[in-house]
Amino acid sequence: MSTNGLLSMNSISETRRSGRRGLAALAVLAIIAAGCSSESSNVARLEDGAILADVDAPGDVDVSGDAEPVNFRWDHLDDEFTTALSDLPEGAPFVVNFFASWCPSCIAEMPDFEAANQAFGGDVQFIGLAMQDRAESAQALVEDTGVSYLIGADPNGDIFAQLGGLSMPTTVFIDADRNVTSVFSGVLSEADLADKINNELLQES
Repeated sequence: MSTNGLLSMNSISETRRSGRRGLAALAVLAIIAAGCSSESSNVARLEDGAILADVDAPGDVDVSGDAEPVNFRWDHLDDEFTTALSDLPEGAPFVVNFFASWCPSCIAEMPDFEAANQAFGGDVQFIGLAMQDRAESAQALVEDTGVSYLIGADPNGDIFAQLGGLSMPTTVFIDADRNVTSVFSGVLSEADLADKINNELLQES
């Protein structure tokens, strides 16, 4: 493992093949990741198991009753600027994916998110938010995986909590009116993403 706690591209491929591992194994990986960094205060918070990938039980989180439009502001990875959802052009729905360099399942699904981003073009706005991760580690992961959509940081997990995240990875689907249609905990393939986008976000387009 490199000093920034990232997996190599070979590890990404290996993780894709063996992706559905139990919570206990991922907890061990999270603790190892914490030990590999000299600046691991954010990662170390994960040792209590409160926010760990639970890829054995993926599914939608109940968001019934959440009828109010959402807005949130995120940090940029490479500077001191911030962006809010309300700053982006209206008219397109959003797919917001929470990822982290310490989360093997997040790494495994990122190429699928990029493929879906390319397939849907400007019809859907993809946003990746590095949750409780070091900016330099998240930026290196983005470069390794070739992700080209908007990337930001959620260093304290505030946006994750606001949008109903329970485990990692989490993906939030937001319609063009800025209403959350679903929150999915678990790994999503490109085909899964396409189905959810077509059924939830573009069905009236």
